[in-house]
Amino acid sequence: MCASVLILTPLARGTTLTTSLGQSGSTYTEGLTAWINANGSDVQDYMGIIRVSVNGSPVRNAFCIDLFTNISIATYNTTMAMPVDFQRRAAWLLQNTLPSLASTTQWAGLQLAIWDIVHDGGDGFSAGRIRSATSHTTPAAVLSNAQSYLTLSAGQSYNIGIVYFPTAISGGTPQQWLMSRMYTDGYPVPSPEPASLALIGLGLGAVAVCRRLSH
Repeated sequence: MCASVLILTPLARGTTLTTSLGQSGSTYTEGLTAWINANGSDVQDYMGIIRVSVNGSPVRNAFCIDLFTNISIATYNTTMAMPVDFQRRAAWLLQNTLPSLASTTQWAGLQLAIWDIVHDGGDGFSAGRIRSATSHTTPAAVLSNAQSYLTLSAGQSYNIGIVYFPTAISGGTPQQWLMSRMYTDGYPVPSPEPASLALIGLGLGAVAVCRRLSH
């Protein structure tokens, strides 16, 4: 992570998280690959739904909330917690907007909006660390959808959701953070007490390591 790190008391231990992507052959069915500008550099990345399963439970839809950490499509150890800070605005979108979305550009736009919310406070795509691509083209439909989700979520907050903090099973290397809606049908969830956390500024603005989602 760049900028800041949330240190928290885990709410759920001893769980495994398996990730996957919706695909038909080599085509993504729940997102797309597109160019954006992250920390001043154009990068091409997957934007859309990341399927997650906890301890073999039914697959649920999650989104990345940590653009600047690597992850591969694999199985990890994970800790789960409730959303905090800007994550709660993203949780509002997952609760109120995600259920009505039905196209790759909508899911990609939601992912782009979530990145802008958690990394820039939702300042739009002409400023901050998350911007539209400069030397390439970010799809207009994705940008338009992302901006509409920022507008819809302005001033909103929802403290119920699941934040996943995966680590590599071998070696315990931290992986990209993910978030999904809360489910009440027997799906594993964090205990309801809020996480104990501290916000620590790291001053790593010069770091420009962008996420690469490999599979």
